[in-house]
Amino acid sequence: MSEPQPVPTKAASAPKKGLAITSLVLGILSVACCFILTGIPAIITGHIGYSRAKNQPQVYGGGGMALAGLILGYFSLLSTLVVAGLLLPALAKAKSRAQTMACVSNMKQIGLAARIWSNDHNEIFPPSIAAMSNELATPKILVCPSDTSKTKAADFSQFNPAENLTYEYLKPNAKEADVLNEETFRCPIHDNIGLGDGSVQQQGRR
Repeated sequence: MSEPQPVPTKAASAPKKGLAITSLVLGILSVACCFILTGIPAIITGHIGYSRAKNQPQVYGGGGMALAGLILGYFSLLSTLVVAGLLLPALAKAKSRAQTMACVSNMKQIGLAARIWSNDHNEIFPPSIAAMSNELATPKILVCPSDTSKTKAADFSQFNPAENLTYEYLKPNAKEADVLNEETFRCPIHDNIGLGDGSVQQQGRR
């Protein structure tokens, strides 16, 4: 009589590695192209996956993959921060330079408007900047781009020198011939100087 066959036992299920694989894939993507977009998820899933594999190895596996994804995620995050740290000063410098050049352009337009006004008023410069409203295309150019204490007026009907004017007018009512080579306008932000002939000198304070 044959002996009874042993009842087959249920094979143990393989440890779950889904989270670890996800972390590794995200980590690789973060280094390859996506940087912080997938770097942070790689770090999060890597921490969770590695912790599970360490504490419950009978249920969760892939601790090495989770650790690799975690490291790659941190590497991409650090790289992004370093690159940003290098770029920000350069961007700030470029912005400052652009604002300085815009200020020079504004002052040239103001100087030209003063000379046009002078040609119509016996070669005498206007009594104020506001008096040149017909010669200036817009009051918006009366605010230096770097001046955060002033706002730009939409038109001259709303213009208020205390709120909408950056530039200083140093030679009101002067004879044009007397101030062609003298400081006539000044930007207190950049210290740019506008001469009576319409040219602008950059003093380079900022």
